Amino acid sequence: MEGGGLPQLPDTVLLEVFLKLEHQDVLAAGTTCRQWYGVSRDEFLWKDLFYRYYKVNRSVPRHP
Repeated sequence: MEGGGLPQLPDTVLLEVFLKLEHQDVLAAGTTCRQWYGVSRDEFLWKDLFYRYYKVNRSVPRHP
């Protein structure tokens, strides 16, 4: 561990953590470092947040 900070977690682990957060918290977490910024911009993450926030059934078709 360099610099006394947090050990670097794999992106897949960070994504699982971010999936448990609210959208405001994901945005705040993305300001922590480059790795967290990249994970916080994941398309799958934001699709999940969208469905949760707007309570949209995932079976509803999206427009092309």
